[in-house]
Parts: sequence; structure tokens; C-alpha cells
Amino acid sequence: MCERWQSQRPLRSLSANMIGLGMGQNSTGIFRVIAPSVFLALGLCLSSNATLAANDLADEFIAPETAPDSAFGDYLAGQYARAVGDTRAAADFYSHAIQADSSAALSSGAFRALVSAGRIDEAVERARAFPGIDAEGLASFAIALSDIRRGAFDDAESHLGDVPMSGMNVLLLPVARAWVAVGAGDADRALEALAPLRRSEQAAAFRRFHEALIFDLTEQNDKAEAAFRELVEDRNTRSLRAVQAFALFLMRTSRRDEAVALTEQYLSEESTSALVEDARAAIDAATPKPMVASAAQGIAEALHGAVRFMFQNGDRETATIYAQLALYLSPNLDVVRFLLGSLEESSGQWEAAIATYRAIDPETPFGWNARQRIAASLRRLGQGEEAMEILREMASERPERTDALIDLGDMLRAEKRWREAVDAYTQAIDRAGQPSASTWGYYYSRGIALERSKRWPEAESDFLQALELQPEQPQVLNYLGYSWVEQGLNLDRARGMLERAVELRPRDGYIIDSLGWVLYRLGEFEEAVGYLERAVSLQPADPVINDHLGDAYWRVGRTREARYQWERALIFDPEDEEMRLIQRKLREGLEDI
Repeated sequence: MCERWQSQRPLRSLSANMIGLGMGQNSTGIFRVIAPSVFLALGLCLSSNATLAANDLADEFIAPETAPDSAFGDYLAGQYARAVGDTRAAADFYSHAIQADSSAALSSGAFRALVSAGRIDEAVERARAFPGIDAEGLASFAIALSDIRRGAFDDAESHLGDVPMSGMNVLLLPVARAWVAVGAGDADRALEALAPLRRSEQAAAFRRFHEALIFDLTEQNDKAEAAFRELVEDRNTRSLRAVQAFALFLMRTSRRDEAVALTEQYLSEESTSALVEDARAAIDAATPKPMVASAAQGIAEALHGAVRFMFQNGDRETATIYAQLALYLSPNLDVVRFLLGSLEESSGQWEAAIATYRAIDPETPFGWNARQRIAASLRRLGQGEEAMEILREMASERPERTDALIDLGDMLRAEKRWREAVDAYTQAIDRAGQPSASTWGYYYSRGIALERSKRWPEAESDFLQALELQPEQPQVLNYLGYSWVEQGLNLDRARGMLERAVELRPRDGYIIDSLGWVLYRLGEFEEAVGYLERAVSLQPADPVINDHLGDAYWRVGRTREARYQWERALIFDPEDEEMRLIQRKLREGLEDI
């Protein structure tokens, strides 16, 4: 049986395509063999297409190593690398290009590429050599951050004056000026610098958070407590970061019990995550440190907010730039380093992501999650055994946790190693103890592995358990309903379950296909055709859905269209048994009912 939705299909390795595009190994060496004529054919629009998928272009774009070595070729290669999110290769190419041509135009691209790659000192050197190379003021901002790193706060204030008050700078510039004032020892001027943020209600939480951090760092405890309380008691301004900062403040002012109560009250409403665990770990620390202990860390915290905003709004390049600037000021800011790794993953830069995650202390909460992401990235690179070994080690290290075992089970299932997947899920279920609404996925995932192992009675039991825990879970409704349909069991109940699943997921082609197929099995061919056509329109490259539509067409007398759909199904790599059945139908058609 083919699994019924995209998220459950085996992961395909992208390493071949990524190596072809300079993503999987030494990308600089790979990019250099791309002929400049190819880039001219593509046009210079790549620089504005930052969302171009890493494997959208096939290997036919790779030319023999005959391309002339020129500044223009390196510039174009840098543009392409930047477009697909390979920040390190982009920085290398731009740097090589400006050795031959150090014009302002090339320097501007080189500056942004260098910052994106975390080579801030080189970027600042380029910005100092070419004032005004960045219209958004990023170059002046980076120079100011360099001044702050060396404690030259007067110089930093001067360079911040060259940053225009537009875009994200509307938020970042007042906060940066405030922290520069703190670094210079003038807390009153720091609060005055935040005044522009008072004009916007949307900026209220951001402003109040940094006011609280400034009061905390400058030991104005009464004002710090008032600011923190205002933040966490208002649901519109409360955030996990604010709660964590306030809890650390309470710990340092000898109010541990209050800090624990505050943290647990807020975190009880949150799902488990590295952020939550980090907050709890801070409470357990023997000597808790303030969230912000310097002016540089204060600006890094502001940049962290900008990273999250840009990430959530899909601007990966700017999010990456802000993340690198934040780490430049505060190298141990794990929350930002983890976000940077996520950005690199989203661009298909698996090796870069692995390097970023490995820079996080593995003993911290973010370090645990980083190891999980390292395993996932290794899997993407085709190094599945190494990935699974990491997860096995993690599962052994923390016998109270289930997440590494679930990841291991998912990876084994993607490799079609069904029995081993069942064992991993079973260990996780045993560790989890009493079934609960939050563990429905454990039973569901094990049910899939059991069904694929042809252990249907056990699989059915797990699916029913998952459904008991989450009665409206569309994935469970779909998989169990479809499985019954395939076996000719409980067709009426399956139909009701699948109808409900379609209501819950009206644009899920796999679920709609399942409903169409149960209608087919019930002999309602005309109605089945409508659902199956809709499913194919949503998932046109799925072999099973095309095959189902072919069967339905045949039953309503549309035999030419039926053969067309079966032929399409063969194009999309069906499993061996399905392929043989489709080929037989193309020769003989369907038997009469």
C-alpha cells in the first residue's frame, strides 16, 4: 500500500542535485566551472530571487572546466550562490571578484555576502573603504557594531548617525543608540534614545523589554521589576524571552521561589521546545546570569528579535545577516545560532547547517536540539547511518526522553526498515508511559511501520489507539480508513471517517484520493471520478492517485482516458508490485464486475 500523504512518503536524498549545484561538497570549486554564458542566459534577475530552490536547476547547467577566470564570472557566480542561499560560496566569489575589480558596485554585493557568511570584520573593512555602499544603512550599522565590540562608543554613535530611519531600522536604531549610551555609562540618555519607539503601539513590547534589560543591567532594580511585570502580566506583550529575563532577575534578587512559580506558570502553557528547556535550565543554574550583561549583548538581543521577524516573514537573506551580526556581538547566543542553522537548512545548505549546529554547546538545551538537526541534515546528505548513530547515542544518554527515538523511527521508516522502526517507536511508547493526547503520533507512526511490515492486527490496534487519543486527527482517519478500504473492511465506517478527514483537510490530495477510492470500492464510480480528479489536480505526480483515477475512468466507460492515467502513473515511479498491475491493466483493461 502506498502511504497516503506527502509527509509520510520516504524522504529522497537531495545530495545528488546539491552536489551538482555546488551545495554538497566544496561549493566554491563546483561553482567556478559554471560558464559565464549560462549566467547571462539566466539573466541577472537571480539576485532578486532569493527563494529559488536549491535543486530547481539540473546538472546540464554544469560546464567543463573551460570557463575564463574573471571578475565578471566571479560576480555572476556570487550572484547565483547568493540566490540559492549558499552564503559561504557567495562570499568567496565576491571576495575573489573584488581583488580584480574593487568598484563600489562589486563592493556592495561583497559586503552583504561577507556579512551573510559571518565574515564581519572583512565586511566592515570593505564598508570603511567604500562609504555609502549600502543604501539601507547596513554598512554604517555594521561599522558601528564593530566600534561597540572594541568599546569605542563615541565612534559607534557617530556611525549610527549615518543609518537611515527606515525599514527595520525604525526599531533597531533607537535600541542600538540606547545600548551605546549604556556602554558609555549614561543610563538616562539610553532611555531618551528609546523615545521614538513610544510613538508606535506595535513597538511597545520591544521598547519595554529593552527598558527592563537596561534597568536590570544598570542596577535600577525597582524600575527593572516594574518594567518586567508590565511585560509578563499583559498577554499582548508577554513573551518567553521576557519571562526568562524576569525570572533571572528574581533569582539574582534572592526570590527563587517566585522565579520558579513565574516560569512554570508561563511554561505550562507552552509546548516542549529548546526555548522552554533553556528557560528551565536557567532557573536550575547555581549562579544565574542576567540575560544581557553588556551593551553588545543588548544590541544582539535586539537583533535576535529582528531575526525572528524576518525568518517568519520569509526574508532569509536579511534574517541571516541579522543573525550573523548578533553572533558577532554575542557569540554564545545559542538561540540565534540555532535560528541561523534553521535558515541554512531552509536554503538546502546542509553542510553549513551542520557546522553551525556543531558550534552550539551539546550540553545545553539548544545543543540537544542541534544534534537532532545535525542528524536530519546528515540524512539529507545521504549519510543515514551516521545520522541514526547520533540518534541512538542521544536515546541512550537520556533514557527519560522520547524525541530522539521518534526521530530514529521516522528515519528508519523513511528507509523502509520497518521492523527496526517498530522497535524504535515501541521504546518511545514504553518511555512515554500512559497514553495521552500528546502521544497519539507515537501510535500512529508505529501503526504505519507495522502495516508496512504486514502485521495488520497490531497496526490496526495502534491506529485505533491513536484515534481514541485524537478522534479528529485527519491523518489517522485517513490512514485507517484507507487501510480498511484496501482490505475491503468496514467500508461504511471508512467512508464516514474519510469524509470527515476531507472536511478537516479540504486541499489534501492524498486524503481526497482516499475518499474517492472508498467510493470506487463501494461501486459509486461517477462520484468517485469527481473526487479522484480533484485529488490528481492537487497531487498530479503521485502514481497511486493517477492509477486510481484510471480505474474509475474505466468503470464509467472513459477507457481512453483510463489508459492515459495509467500511463501517467508509470511515469511517476510506482512501487514494483503496483507497476506490474498497471502494466497488466494497460494490456488487458479491467475485468468486468
